[in-house]
Amino acid sequence: MNNFYLLNEAIDLADFVAFKEGMLELNAIEKENDDNFWKHDDVWNLRVIEILFSTYGQEEQVISQFLMQITSKNGVYLGDEESLDNFFPE
Repeated sequence: MNNFYLLNEAIDLADFVAFKEGMLELNAIEKENDDNFWKHDDVWNLRVIEILFSTYGQEEQVISQFLMQITSKNGVYLGDEESLDNFFPE
């Protein structure tokens, strides 16, 4: 089993094209049945997400759907490697 955590700082880019390219690469990851994708709901407050929804095309729809399908892990923000290791010890 793998746990993938979407780090807000990693996707909050000023270059929207670079954001889209990166998100499409994440979306292309082949998910195994026991893999988990996690995000914190603060992702919806990022400026790049506002741009995503205001420039809605086919790629933007794919990215939006990908983000909505990722499970929210609220309560604690995992913003560094130590936090991730503690939360996901396996």
